[in-house]
Amino acid sequence: GDRRIDAVAVSTKMGFLFVFDRETGEPVWPIEERPVPPSDVPGERASETQPFPTKPPPFE
Repeated sequence: GDRRIDAVAVSTKMGFLFVFDRETGEPVWPIEERPVPPSDVPGERASETQPFPTKPPPFE
């Protein structure tokens, strides 16, 4: 069944919304690490993966 929790949500400039349980810090929905293209900025060392929330869908 459904249960209510205190949560905190963080939105990104790409329209993603990450939602976490305020008590535990755990994500409410799974977060996937996906490969991303390398940076083309000289001297920048970017991560090979980025986190993507599985829910809710990105804002448009």
